[in-house]
Amino acid sequence: MKSFHTRCPLPPRRGAGADARKLFRVLSDLGFAVTQHFDLTAQEVMDAYQEEIAKEQGDYFLSVLSSHGDEGVIFDFNGCPVKLTDIFAMFTPRRCPVLAGKTKMFFVQACRGEMLDPGVDVETDSCSETQDSFSHYLSIPNDTTVMFASSPGYGAFLNASGSAFLQTLCELLSSEARELELLQLLTRVSHRVAYRFEARGQHSGSREMPCIVTNMTQEAFPFATHAVHDQVRQGEETPSRTCDQHPDGHCDTTCTLQRRDLNRFPKLNSGIRGCLWNQRPLPSREFEATLCSSLDLKAL
Repeated sequence: MKSFHTRCPLPPRRGAGADARKLFRVLSDLGFAVTQHFDLTAQEVMDAYQEEIAKEQGDYFLSVLSSHGDEGVIFDFNGCPVKLTDIFAMFTPRRCPVLAGKTKMFFVQACRGEMLDPGVDVETDSCSETQDSFSHYLSIPNDTTVMFASSPGYGAFLNASGSAFLQTLCELLSSEARELELLQLLTRVSHRVAYRFEARGQHSGSREMPCIVTNMTQEAFPFATHAVHDQVRQGEETPSRTCDQHPDGHCDTTCTLQRRDLNRFPKLNSGIRGCLWNQRPLPSREFEATLCSSLDLKAL
């Protein structure tokens, strides 16, 4: 939600547009088919989800909910509550067989209460009511992870530049961190939001602590490259390819490593040694650092 009906007491959400633009660019670059909806009524929200889950789906489903909110709800264009339990219930195997057994991710940028964590001018995504209900935790389907911008009972920060939560998520998805397993990646998001952002002005010193709720039954790498997906499915820890000219690994010191492999797979240092030194151990990290420097990369 960016704005609300004129009869609705909720204020417009400065920065929501900035979040939407950044999310669209980053997720599109990662290969997701992105559909955006703005300023919907509660029924239109549910209709949009119903339309989406009726489509053929890939291996991963991701949804971002951004609005004013409270514990267990977000608010629609008219200021009416939309229960998260109603949304999550649409993704059970019975109601959504096309996503059964597949990883589903929800990111919720909304306040979950009025408290501020004592811990930029900011606005908050809260409303005046407080709802003490945690039933939405129990309604999360299997193979689903939900990440909230804030902890139960606390507000979530938003200013004209966007939200600390979604902007941080986009920042990490645009970096090498996208190769991490999902929960490792989200833990990094939590750390950055919690320790790198602090409110000033009226709410000076307040911080924001994201919250992750998961019913995952297996590891997931939804933002990694296709090469990583293939290796994970085959049960291998890291890619075996180390050289453009000799994919079997038998190469000499004149071979050129793929720059994107160096940049994306930190564990390739053993492959670098084998490729450049004909399978002989590297006596020190000095040559490895020199190699990375020559390719404008940081040492692994």
